[in-house]
Amino acid sequence: MQRNDVGKWGVNYRCRMDMLHKEMAEKLGVSASYLSGIEHGRKQVPEDWWERVAATFKLSLPEATELRIAAMRSRREVTVTVETDLDARIMVAFEENRAELDMGKAKKIEAILLEGTGQEDELTEEKAAHT
Repeated sequence: MQRNDVGKWGVNYRCRMDMLHKEMAEKLGVSASYLSGIEHGRKQVPEDWWERVAATFKLSLPEATELRIAAMRSRREVTVTVETDLDARIMVAFEENRAELDMGKAKKIEAILLEGTGQEDELTEEKAAHT
């Protein structure tokens, strides 16, 4: 079975840190077989997995963001806390229309949501890298 996005992220991270699979599992407080199950899609990626890994390994904001995206892609379904009617309307509109969003509109939404978070610099760097 192929690795999911979390698994690919984990392999890449372990290679960069010269870390064994077993070492990563021990530091995260899980068995090597459980970590393997998460990385190969045999186990559901826990919702807080990216936070747990980010805290354990003191990931930078860009690394944590990359892992969070990988976790979302591996889960294929996310939970969003909805506290207001506006939150609910935004989430419903997004869910109903996301398939029709072209890349330009999606990037505009991303820029609006990242505005003021410090992550908008990453968007600028990413845009520059692709031009």
